[in-house]
Order: sequence, then C-alpha cells, then structure tokens
Amino acid sequence: MGKGDQISSIILILLAIVVCIASMRIGLGTFHSPGSGFVPFFAAVFLGLFSLPTLIKAYLEKNFKKGLQQEPVHLGKVIKTILALLVYISLLSTLGYVVGTFLLMLFLLKRVENLKWRWAIFTSIFTVMASYFLFDILLQCMLPVGFFDVKKVMLWIF
Repeated sequence: MGKGDQISSIILILLAIVVCIASMRIGLGTFHSPGSGFVPFFAAVFLGLFSLPTLIKAYLEKNFKKGLQQEPVHLGKVIKTILALLVYISLLSTLGYVVGTFLLMLFLLKRVENLKWRWAIFTSIFTVMASYFLFDILLQCMLPVGFFDVKKVMLWIF
C-alpha cells in the first residue's frame, strides 16, 4: 500500500461525507417509508466505512516498497464474471431472485474464485438469505418470484 491508497481512501471518505450531507438535506425518511436520500445515505456510509481500513493500513505502514508488483489481471475471470452477470440479468425474471442469485453466486464462487464446493454452497445460501431478508422483508422491495415462490414455501412449512 502506498500514497495512492492513502489519496484514494481520503477522496472516497470525503465523497462519502458529501453524499451523506446531501442525502440528509433531501430527506432520509423512515425505515418503513424511506425518502429520496435513504439509499444514497447508507451507500455513502458503507463507502466511507469500507475506505477507512485501507486508509489506516496505508498510513500505519512505515516501509513503502517501491515498484510494488500488482497481481496480474486474469482476463478469463473478468470475462466469466461479465457473462455470468449477463445470463443472470436475462434469466432473473424466469428463475426468480432466490434461485437466480443462488446460481450466480455459486458460479462466481466455484468457477471464478475456485472455492471448495462446501464453502461455495454455504456462502451462496448465506448471501441469498441475507439479501432476501434485507430487500424483501426489511425494505419490502418487489423481487422477481420466478417458479420458486419463497413466501408460499414459508407458509407451507410454517
């Protein structure tokens, strides 16, 4: 990590602060009735929070190595990811959010990142459950149902 990381982290934190202030001016609303600034505000909060560790690590690192070797860009991984996202977008309404997102995450974790099957499946299930809880239950967003309606299955089980 070097000066570039410090500068980019500071810029991202400043941008997050500006977006938070602007979002509060246009109104956050409530959790059940979000205003126009609700999503940008929390996106900016996460941007700032995720930029802090990079800034701290770059600041605390005393011995900067010149000419750091960057990891090579694996063009195959980039192409696989773009193609997977295009397939996901085209099949989302047919498969539904739960099945489509699970398959996307499973593909990305197993074929692109080459995780073991156990971790890929566990992480995919956790990602789908967490995002479904956030978007469908908490924020009450309309998600594509597809052929697997989670709400009907939950009613049938419970």
